[in-house]
Amino acid sequence: MENDSPAKWSEAASDEEPLYFAYSASLRISGAIPDIDAITRQLGLHPTHVHHRGEFRRPGATPYQADMWIYEAQVGESEPLVNCPCHLVTMDRILRLASV
Repeated sequence: MENDSPAKWSEAASDEEPLYFAYSASLRISGAIPDIDAITRQLGLHPTHVHHRGEFRRPGATPYQADMWIYEAQVGESEPLVNCPCHLVTMDRILRLASV
């Protein structure tokens, strides 16, 4: 399948359904984080996901073992991957702006 989209389809070796690939880049900070909002203030970025140790991702699941702050580069699947992974370029640009 000819496509420059970051989301790619791959032909499976057999008659199985093709595999789907999507690209992403994220900054993840995890551990014992006493003030998770301090990360947001320090970086000047709003996280795309936050969870706290002991919270459940869904009923019946095991609880998270650590606090986590996540920022995922927001790049649409229709963005072409020309000569570089645009997710990494976007993440680099955002982090450089955050450090100013």
